[in-house]
Amino acid sequence: MNSLKNIIRKHQKEIPYFIMFFCIMIIIHLCIREYIGDAPAYFSKLLNKYTFKGAMSMRYRTWTSRIIIETPLLLISHNLHLFIWAVVDFLMVVLLLFSLMKLTHYKHNKIVIVLILLYPFIDMRSAGWVATTVNYLWPLALGCASFVLLDKLYHNEKLNLMSILFFMICELFSTNFETFSVFYFIVLTFVNVLMFLEHKHTIKSHVLISIQYVISIGNIFLALSCPGNWHRNAIETTRWMRDYPTLTMADKLMLGIEDTMSKLIQSNILFLIFTLVLFLIVLKKKTTVIKTVVASVPFFSVLFITLLSPFSEAYFKFYKLLFAGPVNITSMNYNSLFPYAAFIFFVVIVVIIVLLLLNYGKDIKSSMFIVCIFLAGFATRVVMGFSPTLYASSIRTFIFLDFAIIYCIVRLVDDNELYVYDKKYEKYINIFTVLFIIFYSLNTILCITSI
Repeated sequence: MNSLKNIIRKHQKEIPYFIMFFCIMIIIHLCIREYIGDAPAYFSKLLNKYTFKGAMSMRYRTWTSRIIIETPLLLISHNLHLFIWAVVDFLMVVLLLFSLMKLTHYKHNKIVIVLILLYPFIDMRSAGWVATTVNYLWPLALGCASFVLLDKLYHNEKLNLMSILFFMICELFSTNFETFSVFYFIVLTFVNVLMFLEHKHTIKSHVLISIQYVISIGNIFLALSCPGNWHRNAIETTRWMRDYPTLTMADKLMLGIEDTMSKLIQSNILFLIFTLVLFLIVLKKKTTVIKTVVASVPFFSVLFITLLSPFSEAYFKFYKLLFAGPVNITSMNYNSLFPYAAFIFFVVIVVIIVLLLLNYGKDIKSSMFIVCIFLAGFATRVVMGFSPTLYASSIRTFIFLDFAIIYCIVRLVDDNELYVYDKKYEKYINIFTVLFIIFYSLNTILCITSI
């Protein structure tokens, strides 16, 4: 009881934010209706034709390697148990929140709450709420929870058998998503190498990290060897991108980078905040004019296509053309500047961001880890360029990158002490933030109820 009182006293100022978070998430889940989407149109009927084992076998042979992820999807979709889905989905969002808080060591819980609420949850409706959340949001939430195990191993915190089993199940489910399995493998390797260099390994950490490698590599192998993935690729090519087989590896990489960066810059509020934080850090450090100007490029690249678009259209008409859409380099246009311009511009922005992250972490270890998270998250979206569903999958595929950006923002704020000390200003900032989040969330709720 005393420990609970101490926790409440310690986080007393954050209680309104927690209340706001839970209220908004409950309202969102109460407003959701599932009239269309993959769950009612397809998954709800599968068990009428097949046994559970037969349905999973058919999906593996003809469509996907996500047999672990699709297990709850199939069970929930049968007879459309939407109440069960809503409860579990709400718990997944809560798990995501507390996992991110733990991964940032509870230092900036208010920032974590605000950034999660700024994520456009409306993106989770694109293939139907049930199918999209189970395939994207649930692996993200359980993946963040499994990262907590890595954090505990690195800091040599106590672990009991039940918590270890829980974290392993979380990893098994989350890494069944192909791109996240690679994301997890990259982060796992980084932490493993770091622990080796700092002599932090114990027998327990060796065993647990080895098991994690087996799970992540096993899911990567499952995705690569699954006949359904290759069969689906052929069908999706015919349906969505018939010229896909003519594209080279370089073409696909360019498409992935251009489409990812174009959407990040044009319509991603988290990326705007990310670039703003980087720019504010550079201003705070009072560096040279040249460095400040270079550091401003990512931030103003967003402003010129959003808030300052009238100005850019009047004085920099060519700028909007960079976002006209990915352009393949062919024998007809290879000697023209335009197909290369957008790609070069977007790559320059990514390079600037990486250089800023390397320079403004607390130390080289922190900087390298932030870069690792950002690039691993970035890769999960860029790899969509190697899929014929690059455009059909819509912006739901940004979810891993978006939450990688959220983590990077919180780490940068902490590493550079980019927060307000003056209590008078803190009060007004809190009021403005809460009001903004409420209005932003109301907009999301109105969008959900209008469907």
